[in-house]
Amino acid sequence: MERNKMGKLHETELDAVAGGGATQNRYDPQRCSNTKQVAYECVGFLANTWCDHYRERKISGTHYTNDVYRYTCVMGCYDYNGDHYGKPV
Repeated sequence: MERNKMGKLHETELDAVAGGGATQNRYDPQRCSNTKQVAYECVGFLANTWCDHYRERKISGTHYTNDVYRYTCVMGCYDYNGDHYGKPV
């Protein structure tokens, strides 16, 4: 990273550091084709950096313990209903 004359980062570099400029495309055909449900690579550390191809949609439930979600990989690796933790139901 280069700093300008005042020692500050350029705006594009600041976006990249803050996460605004980086993509989260973690699709790897060899690894992902064997994945049949949500994996760490799909959601990242503490489920806060999702892969661009990961989709999660709540389809039923009113309480945390009985919610049902639809988990989908846009690349076709999986498409199933699961609980809040991604376990198939």
